[in-house]
Amino acid sequence: MDRLSPDSISLDGVVSTLSQPIKSRSGSSSQPLVHLQRWLSPGSYKRLVKGNKQSVPLDSFPKLVTVQTGNGYAESYARSLMMTGNGFPLWYPGGDLGKPIQYLQRGISIGDVGTLDRDGLFDFCFNIFLSPDNPIHSGLVPREFRPLEPRLDPSEVKTIPEYFTPGQVITSQGVDVALNPENSLKYTFSSLDPSLEGGILVLPNGASREDMTHTERIYEYAKRNAPYWYQDVNGYGGIVHANGSLFLVTGCDKASDWALASFPYYPGAKSCLNLQYNWQPDYMSPWIDHGTARTSYYAPPTSRPIPVEPDTRNQCIFVRGIRISLSAKSWRETMPASNSARLYYTFILPMQRVSPSRLCFSRSTRNRK
Repeated sequence: MDRLSPDSISLDGVVSTLSQPIKSRSGSSSQPLVHLQRWLSPGSYKRLVKGNKQSVPLDSFPKLVTVQTGNGYAESYARSLMMTGNGFPLWYPGGDLGKPIQYLQRGISIGDVGTLDRDGLFDFCFNIFLSPDNPIHSGLVPREFRPLEPRLDPSEVKTIPEYFTPGQVITSQGVDVALNPENSLKYTFSSLDPSLEGGILVLPNGASREDMTHTERIYEYAKRNAPYWYQDVNGYGGIVHANGSLFLVTGCDKASDWALASFPYYPGAKSCLNLQYNWQPDYMSPWIDHGTARTSYYAPPTSRPIPVEPDTRNQCIFVRGIRISLSAKSWRETMPASNSARLYYTFILPMQRVSPSRLCFSRSTRNRK
């Protein structure tokens, strides 16, 4: 195949922070929906305002790719906590257990390229700063892959070791948090709205944050290589991942322990949220009386043990980065069989019933060992 012209490629930075709140389904926010317009193409914005679900053209350059499915737990969790401005919330912080052990030991990192799937999982493909023979790649890199030079230098990364303090809680709007005065890692989450949709994240040991300070050279590198990346993730054949699916990580938040909950919107729901969290030793479930909420918590996988030091922060709770799209012309050149191929929409940011969120800070300073 002839080398594709790099000037036919467009890059779009993923929304990692929205400074203005967005009008919620219940109308609790005072800010109008127009604040979303700058993140959406004109057609997508009109469809959002009208409330219609329409497919995104395969070869288009979408500003946001929406999930065309029901109101699932991962979808509700991501939609609810996205507006905290921390990046994309991952329903599976530990990643895909089918990936190489070396990758699971370190977790999602700056330079990773992959997709965000509909289950709230980051599907890792390769890292632009690592050589093809690095064990993390397990030999699976694009045919034309050459790592970005020079390699990532520590001076290019801003790291905040304790960005989230031990015991910190992050919730969506409308969730009340009550802290037990006798136990700094025991909370009660409640709401007076039976139809409330939202998400909860608890960080018993806190979490760190790292971000690239400058991304200019990543943009240029992605421009040259994005067509080949799309060919690779789509198996050099039928389409699986649509245009706009690829995600290049430029920042992430990592924890050693976490617990999360999601409660989707149910029309006609009668019962209100009343969920309790109480940290337990030996990786036992901390959730009590979860009702209709779906809950999860960190426990070392038993099916595939991952050797790591105690309290290793390899669990990615939020990811930030660049979402990569090709122009329509470049996409047709790159994936000529797209018209008859199977289409899979990547889980970037569902836009139905968007609601603002907030950060809730606990008083806990306890660091569990």
